[in-house]
Amino acid sequence: MRTFRIVLLTMLLAEAAPSQQDSAQAFDVSSEASLYVVRGRLVGTFQAQSPVLRVVVKSASIFTLMADSRLQLRAVVAGASGTGWRKVLTSEPEALGAFGAGERRELRDSIVFTLSVPPGMDLQQHWLVFEFGRSDGSTTYACSERNLAGPDSLSARRAHQLRTVYPLAC
Repeated sequence: MRTFRIVLLTMLLAEAAPSQQDSAQAFDVSSEASLYVVRGRLVGTFQAQSPVLRVVVKSASIFTLMADSRLQLRAVVAGASGTGWRKVLTSEPEALGAFGAGERRELRDSIVFTLSVPPGMDLQQHWLVFEFGRSDGSTTYACSERNLAGPDSLSARRAHQLRTVYPLAC
């Protein structure tokens, strides 16, 4: 009977403990070294709690070469495709406001994105991307170096690609 209680207690504690996917993970995503018209650095956390992925941008530095009356930001989950990457999940856009040509703006208020995650989605095969949308419909991106499950053997290669050929990798 004592062994049964220990096993039952162990199972209950394991059930109550948050899984690795449920704990918040930090991100620091930047496209500042790119030649994109709109680029930025976004810092925050994301947390996968089925059925949602919650992305919190705690601070950001946004720069645009050209004036724009209505810049927007979205969180995107990307997956590999034969030629690069594809959007798998996309959040609703958040308005960043109007920017002047050559303006850099520091965002200090948190922005929260919520994305619905389908059951069984393998976080190891997907990564976080931020999409800057301009009022003319054009977009640029800031891509994470690692996947949503954490760094893996491909992270170093992806980081190198983002440093050397950013527009092709992101």
